[in-house]
Amino acid sequence: MPKILLTDNASQFRSEQFKKWMEQSGMRHMTSSVYHAEGNGTCERFNGGLKRAQAKIVQNNQSHWDRYINFVLLAHRNNVHEATQFSPYELVYGRKPRDEVQIFKESFITNVIETEEDEAVLDLKQIWKEAYDNCSRYKHNTRER
Repeated sequence: MPKILLTDNASQFRSEQFKKWMEQSGMRHMTSSVYHAEGNGTCERFNGGLKRAQAKIVQNNQSHWDRYINFVLLAHRNNVHEATQFSPYELVYGRKPRDEVQIFKESFITNVIETEEDEAVLDLKQIWKEAYDNCSRYKHNTRER
């Protein structure tokens, strides 16, 4: 759980139920400036990317967007992000996600069964440090542009 949750000023984030949940979770709630989405730029960029990806997938069948949201999120979580140089999956689990080739191999080559315990699992602290360093460089480089 994060220590601080930054949201916009939407009504669902001002409800008594939400306030109670925040208190029980031990998190502090902060809001971005009203009508100033840039105050929560990271979230707004993510939402914009999510909307663009969703729009490409549903195109002519927009009434069923909810059927595709998990595929869009899977793609987001498994792709390497420019700032961190890691996928969110790697940052959480300390290893690369299985791709289609690995799944195909595991399905048809039954003599070779690799378990997660047998694989070399990257040290999460090292991954987090590298991601932090990558973000710092990315932030510095974007400021210079």
